[in-house]
Amino acid sequence: MLKVLNDMAEFFKNRCRGPNPLKQLALLFLLCLAFLVCSPETASTTPDSYMTLTPTGLTNKLGNPLYQLSLYGNGQLIAAYMTVAGRAHTQNYNRHQAGTEAPLPDGKYRVAREPVPGTIPEAGDRFLPIQPLFRTRRSALGIHYDPSFEKPNGEDGTSGCIALTNRADLDQVLNYVRTYRPQYLEVNIQ
Repeated sequence: MLKVLNDMAEFFKNRCRGPNPLKQLALLFLLCLAFLVCSPETASTTPDSYMTLTPTGLTNKLGNPLYQLSLYGNGQLIAAYMTVAGRAHTQNYNRHQAGTEAPLPDGKYRVAREPVPGTIPEAGDRFLPIQPLFRTRRSALGIHYDPSFEKPNGEDGTSGCIALTNRADLDQVLNYVRTYRPQYLEVNIQ
């Protein structure tokens, strides 16, 4: 990237010779624009950055299966978190049928860049939308935290979303998404 910027600077320097302040201002503007366009921070995704959701073979104390949400940056595992998806009694329901509260279907999902405010108490105060990249009758899926994790109130788990077990883990996942801009989420839990 530095070589590209140097080449551009040399090109514009040769074209904008002389005391003309307008030409010098134009040169400065074009260099700034080139830096922004070439900067990795403006890229839509970071190469080899993605998320996976896989089974752990474990359950929480209420019998809800635990899944591992793994975060990769530049092809390297950065962090992994325990999550739930669906409810203990809905694990074998049709994952493509809306309204079943089954875990989300296997496949690839597009991950939003920023969370939106949570609209229901059981989804917490922040919700990171995910969009299936395949045909399914499921919608309104996302990543949030489960305020009822391991509480015997009948609300442990989710209606199909991926839920972190606490707010601190959700904060770290949201920070990862803002920093690495994952290309996708791959779900393989069935």
